[in-house]
Amino acid sequence: MSTERGMQRKSDGQKQGWEDPSTTYPVTCETCLGDNPYVRMTREPHCNPCKICETPFTVFRWKAGSKGRFKSTVICQSCAKQKNVCQTCIYDLQYGLPVQLRDKVLEEYGAKSSLVAVAQSDANMAWNKALAGQSLSAGACIVADGGADMALQKLARKGPNYSRNLPKLCSFYQRGECNRGDRCPFRHEKAREGEGRGNMDQDIRDRFNGVKSGGYSGSEGGGGDRGLQRLERQKADLRPPEDQTLTTLWVAGLPQGQDVAGMVRDAFYLYGEIAGVRLGPRGDFAFVEFSTRQAAEAAAKDGLGMAVGGKGVDVKWARQRVGGGAAPGSGPGGSGPSAPPPDAPSAVGVTSVGPGLGPRAPQ
Repeated sequence: MSTERGMQRKSDGQKQGWEDPSTTYPVTCETCLGDNPYVRMTREPHCNPCKICETPFTVFRWKAGSKGRFKSTVICQSCAKQKNVCQTCIYDLQYGLPVQLRDKVLEEYGAKSSLVAVAQSDANMAWNKALAGQSLSAGACIVADGGADMALQKLARKGPNYSRNLPKLCSFYQRGECNRGDRCPFRHEKAREGEGRGNMDQDIRDRFNGVKSGGYSGSEGGGGDRGLQRLERQKADLRPPEDQTLTTLWVAGLPQGQDVAGMVRDAFYLYGEIAGVRLGPRGDFAFVEFSTRQAAEAAAKDGLGMAVGGKGVDVKWARQRVGGGAAPGSGPGGSGPSAPPPDAPSAVGVTSVGPGLGPRAPQ
């Protein structure tokens, strides 16, 4: 065997670009840790290759709560930090969303430059990994500014979803052959369509690359598909109605303050002239009427990422008032849409704020 310099096998893992074996804690989300505040983990340096870059990394394993299964890290910390995802479930750490859903929202709101392209070949992957390490050391990260951040916050889960930690499905039970009964450590439930099928390693790579959001075992996936459906439903609520006379938007989830109407006007005046702002009885929702249809459509287009007073709000098109009666403060002539969307609270007792006018008592 040649002993020429450069031909020998390097025995130092750091020289080969492996993960630092002194890593003491994984990059995981709160859901994967489980509901138990005390977690006991096992750590084995350079135990398995990363499912993405195939570089040996330190694997952590723990029991995710009292009713959860044992979970372990499946990708290295370099890949997890590069995409800002959990090492176990491959969900975004900030919003708790699948990579596919997060990247789609970032792309739609003009933040595509924040997305990280993942190389497929070994040479390019090693090169990109080195560049990503330098960027992370310099403090670079995935940034969702303005409307993208508000849209992601609306789609984000408000708390941990411990149902993702449940045991996997029992394959013998699916065939009617499990004889363990209550002693079986796996779930005795009927699998949903597509659940528990496919290649698990390929599924991890697809979720990391944003190709799909489902999960191999069914317990880790599925949330992305529901998130995409919820995103499409919210977009459908913002599509312009056929009635061209409608120029009013319904805004809910307003912050509490002294001048809520002023904050609403400040948030929407950039899209065009506002004919009037009508507040709900508790000030938690309002009707914003524009002078032109074009201004209302422009505001509705950015409704998913709209914020009033620094708080994300829900924006939908208002409905035409039944009977066509006059609505208080609805603009010139007193006619116009005054009813909220079908799933919105009642608009009885709204107060009006017209151009240059303060709120007045309900009529």
